[in-house]
Amino acid sequence: METTVRIRLGDVEVECTGDEVFVATKLPDLVSDVVRRLREQRPEPSPLPSGPSPLPRTVSIAGTVINYFNGNPVAAARVSTMGLRPDLSGTSDAAGRYALSGNAAAGECLLSVRDVENFVDTATGPFDVVAAPLTATAFAATATDLNRQYGAVGRTRPDTLGVVIVHLLGASGQPLEMLAASDLTLSGADESPVGAGPFFFGPAGDIDSTLTVSRAFNGRARAMFLDVPAGACTLRVSAPDGGFQGATVRLLATAGAVITEASLKAS
Repeated sequence: METTVRIRLGDVEVECTGDEVFVATKLPDLVSDVVRRLREQRPEPSPLPSGPSPLPRTVSIAGTVINYFNGNPVAAARVSTMGLRPDLSGTSDAAGRYALSGNAAAGECLLSVRDVENFVDTATGPFDVVAAPLTATAFAATATDLNRQYGAVGRTRPDTLGVVIVHLLGASGQPLEMLAASDLTLSGADESPVGAGPFFFGPAGDIDSTLTVSRAFNGRARAMFLDVPAGACTLRVSAPDGGFQGATVRLLATAGAVITEASLKAS
């Protein structure tokens, strides 16, 4: 007398046929082995997406590449987005103007400026890229200017570490003054502190080691972190009182410079 056993897992089916001796002595181990092999070969289900993926659309970003410390336009600079899929790139003209356009999954991105003699790789942002064309200044910093910042606080700039410069804004967009250094932090991907500082900018347009709180000069209140390792980092600004919400900015540091802004919000 023969016995037939069918084993089905998903869309795979195995059929076994044997006599009474086979069923009694060998079939149990065979069934166990077949089930194990089928489970090993069966692909794991893909996790459900946490939210809708952004769809590609026409993205337009234009503006001027500006020397951060003297305000002059920078020609022949390579300007690229960091964060779009795919990223867009172009080159600034003789007047420092650039224009990027193409189909990309829009979202949040940084503008990267590189490949300019005497300048370090510099990122500006992040910017929210929406359906409307975006106009944005892309800053570029020279190695000489960054070396001067280090010298102002008795340090030497290492080639492998970068800086983060932050423009501090209040809830109404005005320069945020009287912010203590302890209210401004920069942490790495593991949430541990990174970089040296913050140091606040003084009236001469460079960082000033004597300042213990942020002050506004020439319409800007700014701070700088030195010796920032390359990689993802998070900038946090605590609100000075209960009437405002603090700011959190996620960045991608490089061995050059990152220039960003942090704005408080009304509670």
